[in-house]
Amino acid sequence: MSNSKIFKLIDLIEDVKKVDKMIALHQKAENSNFMLTQYQAKKIKLTGYLITELNSPPFKSATSFLFIKHFLDKFFVDSLSSLDSNDKELSDFSKLEAAL
Repeated sequence: MSNSKIFKLIDLIEDVKKVDKMIALHQKAENSNFMLTQYQAKKIKLTGYLITELNSPPFKSATSFLFIKHFLDKFFVDSLSSLDSNDKELSDFSKLEAAL
């Protein structure tokens, strides 16, 4: 694994942290729903890119999957708690978890 790839991923994680701070800032403001959704979309896009990179060589491993889980737990746990429990997608994933 080259240092440049590691530094690229570290920069990506730092970008997610910055966007997460902006989301927190706009969640406090009453009239910034548009910017909030823009930052949330950017956070999802950056996270998708990070997961894609970690799921491809030379990173793909059980360790990278554990890191992805830790990352999602840290940056998206609040998003999951705000989902409606009747949401069909959430229900489908609950079925998958039960199959484990």
